[in-house]
Amino acid sequence: MNLQEYLNLHENKNHGSYLLPIKLYHTKVPDIFTNLHWHEELEITLATHGKCMFRIDLKDFPVVEGDLVIMNPYVLHSCTPYKQETFTGETFVINMSMLDTIHDSCSIKFINPISDNKITFPTIIKPNMPGYQELKEYYLKATNTYMEKKKGFELELKGYLFLFLHTLFTNIPVEIPDPLNVDDAVTGKIKTILKYIRENYTEQLTVKDMAEQLNFSEYHFMRFFKKYLGVTCIEYINNYRLDVAARKLCTTNHSIMEVALETGFNNISYFNKLFKEKYKLTPKEFRISVSNQP
Repeated sequence: MNLQEYLNLHENKNHGSYLLPIKLYHTKVPDIFTNLHWHEELEITLATHGKCMFRIDLKDFPVVEGDLVIMNPYVLHSCTPYKQETFTGETFVINMSMLDTIHDSCSIKFINPISDNKITFPTIIKPNMPGYQELKEYYLKATNTYMEKKKGFELELKGYLFLFLHTLFTNIPVEIPDPLNVDDAVTGKIKTILKYIRENYTEQLTVKDMAEQLNFSEYHFMRFFKKYLGVTCIEYINNYRLDVAARKLCTTNHSIMEVALETGFNNISYFNKLFKEKYKLTPKEFRISVSNQP
């Protein structure tokens, strides 16, 4: 499969919303089945009845009742009938921004690598594997919390998702990229530059200015930032600005132009372009969508 064929299989669909970037789907085969596709979100299915065939990264996996199926971001996958069998399952599609902790050690070590598809989980987790019972327990509690939506359910839901991931990392063989263990000197430098960005994101930040904060050359600084944060400094700054802009669109009546300027974007067209790439909506559509949520 060439790059263009892969790109054509991208699922352009919003799963959840900006305020709750997660959605639970009831999967039923053969009544419902999915064609081969991929998306940026992590997808986890608990098989609750029967048997079906998952195709993941162009390999076939028969899935039976009780199996947990994990599909990393950007992985091609589909679900189709297996012979004459019926199948049902509960599927969470999770945008990792749901668990973003703003570049603390959890984010750097675990959440970002999952988002960037640098961590490989086992595709199928069987009931006889270590940690399975805990994984199933947390998954079912997360689904119940999501469906009931009692007061404060967002906190409870996040808690179960974090416990699910913790169980994965501590019980299941997981391929984890280096470096995960950063020393105190590196941690201090990361904190320094992120604090500088938070305090100055409304200004026109330059690589030279940021490199000087760490007494690095521009070249060394760019390599350092990319190595430990997984994105370029420009990508990080734009993403931070867009997160602030989204909050302002939710909580103020400032015009879109005002929000763009307040968050460091002097070019409204560029702001609109980046915003739509991140949130799949224009700033205006995003504000309307959030205002219509209960």
